[in-house]
Amino acid sequence: MSLERRHYDPSSPMDIRVRFGRNVRALRDAADLSQDEFADRVGVHRTYMSGIERGVRAPTIIVVEKIARTLGVDPGALFASDLNLERHRAK
Repeated sequence: MSLERRHYDPSSPMDIRVRFGRNVRALRDAADLSQDEFADRVGVHRTYMSGIERGVRAPTIIVVEKIARTLGVDPGALFASDLNLERHRAK
């Protein structure tokens, strides 16, 4: 018996990976960090971070925590559908 794999459309605004990636990128941009520098601070490869930001990679909870800590936000903020950059802007 084969298991049916659920297909996720990365372009769908409802896809949690896309929402997460967009929030990470918005917060990274607000912190004025290049993707390369940010990936280095988080401790992942730049291409992996690129995949996260594009919504095609699903990071582990450990990586989610590292991203949140690096950005200085609560991990839940990274999943928000209405991210308020002013409230979460890195200082």
